[in-house]
Amino acid sequence: MYKGYKIVKDQPFYKIIDRSGKVCATMTVSHADGKSERELVSEMIRKRTPKIPLKKFDGEIKDGQFVQDTIYSCPECGSEVGRQSETYKYHHCANCGQVIGWE
Repeated sequence: MYKGYKIVKDQPFYKIIDRSGKVCATMTVSHADGKSERELVSEMIRKRTPKIPLKKFDGEIKDGQFVQDTIYSCPECGSEVGRQSETYKYHHCANCGQVIGWE
């Protein structure tokens, strides 16, 4: 326990549980390897603050026309968190747990 938070390893995630018993943050076990309990809690609490995703532009040729797509990635680890063409946008990164704040 660190600063009132309890860390629970529940494959494939670490979960941070606050004093009330509520899960307040998660992180994949692979992303957490080698970190101390203090580092885990600090990082997971910091990642609760929403960050705007990074935009990358991609494109392909469809029916003889160039079609552009926007790919959104996590500002912390670079994992994909959304695509304009598929109209999905994750609320948090499945890899590192960073909360994503959409514009």
